[in-house]
Amino acid sequence: GTISAGSIGPAGTRVNPTVRFDYTGNYVPEITATYADGQAFNPRDASQMFLASAGSLLRKAVDLKKSSRANVMRSFAVAGHDVRLKAGGDYRQSVRDMRDTTPSYTFVGPDGRPNTEDNRLSHYDLIDERYSTVKPAFALEGFRWFSPWKIYDMYKAHPEWWTSDPSAIHTNLVANSRYVDERISGGYIRLDTAFLRNRLLLSGGWRYQNYQVSSKSGEVDALNRYLQDDDGNLVLDPVTGIPVALLGNALEVTQRTNVERGIVRNGVVNGVYPSVNAMYKLTENLQFRTSFANSINYPNLDQIAATTTVSDLTTGTRRVTINRPLKPWFAKNYDLELQYFTSSGGSMTLSWFRKEVVNFIQTATYDRGTTEAMEALRRNNYANLIPLDFEVVEKYNDPREGRLTGWEFALNQNLDRYVPAWGRGATVFFNTSYRAAPHGVSTISSSSVRVHNWGGSFRRGRFSTTLKWNHVPEPKRTSPSNTHPRSRTYMDADLTFRVMKDISVFASGTNITGVPVERFVYSDQTPEFARRDQHHYFGVQLVAGIKGQF
Repeated sequence: GTISAGSIGPAGTRVNPTVRFDYTGNYVPEITATYADGQAFNPRDASQMFLASAGSLLRKAVDLKKSSRANVMRSFAVAGHDVRLKAGGDYRQSVRDMRDTTPSYTFVGPDGRPNTEDNRLSHYDLIDERYSTVKPAFALEGFRWFSPWKIYDMYKAHPEWWTSDPSAIHTNLVANSRYVDERISGGYIRLDTAFLRNRLLLSGGWRYQNYQVSSKSGEVDALNRYLQDDDGNLVLDPVTGIPVALLGNALEVTQRTNVERGIVRNGVVNGVYPSVNAMYKLTENLQFRTSFANSINYPNLDQIAATTTVSDLTTGTRRVTINRPLKPWFAKNYDLELQYFTSSGGSMTLSWFRKEVVNFIQTATYDRGTTEAMEALRRNNYANLIPLDFEVVEKYNDPREGRLTGWEFALNQNLDRYVPAWGRGATVFFNTSYRAAPHGVSTISSSSVRVHNWGGSFRRGRFSTTLKWNHVPEPKRTSPSNTHPRSRTYMDADLTFRVMKDISVFASGTNITGVPVERFVYSDQTPEFARRDQHHYFGVQLVAGIKGQF
């Protein structure tokens, strides 16, 4: 349900109060509300407010997933070298059939009018007295909450107190009705062998992939409210020169302009993707790895279905919004890694990667009357709109290449050799990674990403524990931005005690120091007190229990 503050004025309609925020630099600002006559209003008491509307979710969805796979392997010798051959294939299918709508109902009460005295919650038993006893965070004053269950019971008892808009319900249904059938089949062949007395290990092969997808999604075309000839061209009034509108009530017009699953698309992508991996032992403790692979990555199911929206001719901005079915994106992946194993049970790893990606999702806007707009309308079967000066907003796969590079360093060391007997069982670790700001594609975040992790673990007898810190600094950007997420450090902990051979008790906590997530939005001219935009405190997430093996 939706409630709103206010009082009834001399005209018998609702009058809104004035809300004041003081001390906005604090985590919890001071909020006061008064009416025009100076009377105070308590924004924490729902019984003083008016019931405006309520909504529901009607959903019918089916998710079907199928998969199968088969693999074979055989070893043989070639020119004195052992070779292992692997081959196999797999098939996957994902089907999503979803129809849902979120109808909204306006509360008009017994008098049949919204925002009048009989819409005040205090006239009905709608307060959730039990939930209202829950103490809010930050030692705030308690709230008197309304109960959505009681509102629903009132709707069932008095449906005549509510009104709805069938046109809006149909529009919402069309926007949230889609069918996607995605099928992926493939096969691979792989060869593994070794040279130089097993100091050089090689592995490589090819994978064939067939990707098929069919989708049905909603079409919103405001031109369907106008008369069109057999070729799809608008029929113009000979006197006024404007399109001739078809007759019908609001729902009939909406059903013509919003067609459920009116867009049907099918697509197929085939390809062969090679890969090769090599590992060379430079010394007994030092080894070098390198790899190359072509890969394919598939969009989410909700990105596969196409959507098209054509605005009405009477609107201020004539716009066609086109989301073509998004295809997979492809990448060439290069990896290098140098790893050293210490004689005391530790390891150090330094790695570097580079990805060259094509078919990233882009959004482009073409101004009305430009060559780009006309070409976009033609390739999307809307050439009849060219004379009407439509702006085009198109989402598509960009064939240009985007490059991602980065590196990672990891250290893991057991301390048994360096600590007294009472400290044995301790291990420390450290990891840091960096991804540079991408080049060539604007839709990827234009900031570099750095992450640091460190911590330690201790295992002795029946007891074991792990402490881990995760530090995320504020990103560095290649282009100016007024959004500034604050750097933060989280601490996680795990404790386990083995009670019996196969039974243990455990407890684990995430962010046990309770660090909030903050975001600041400001420019150089923004005053200090107005810079914080978000402050989320999720508390400490704790899990405890008993685990065993039988």
